[in-house]
Parts: sequence; structure tokens; C-alpha cells
Amino acid sequence: MLKIVVHKLTDKVLGCHMFGETSSEIIQMVSISLNAGITKKDFDITMALHPTISEEFVTMYG
Repeated sequence: MLKIVVHKLTDKVLGCHMFGETSSEIIQMVSISLNAGITKKDFDITMALHPTISEEFVTMYG
């Protein structure tokens, strides 16, 4: 299960949830991004590691 929480007006990523076997390895990427003030658009234009579940973070649409 993956979930990204995005501020509707500013597009800033406010948080995320990730559950699964490799979550602890992938969630660090999101943690760094949150501290940098990343937006959902920034996620969308980023190439994710393949093949990993982290690819889903850059293909989510709301």
C-alpha cells in the first residue's frame, strides 16, 4: 500500500505512507524529499529505481 499526501493548492508533498516488505529501504528516499520541500510535480518528473515498488510514487495521480 502506498499513499502520498499532497497539499491541493501548493502541490507540496506533506507526507506518505508505505507498507510492505521493502518499505524500510525505499521510505528513506521519500524522507529526504520531504525535508527538501519537494512537490508532486517533482516526483512526477523523477526517474525511479526499476524494478522496485518505488516506481509507484512517481506514477500516482490524484
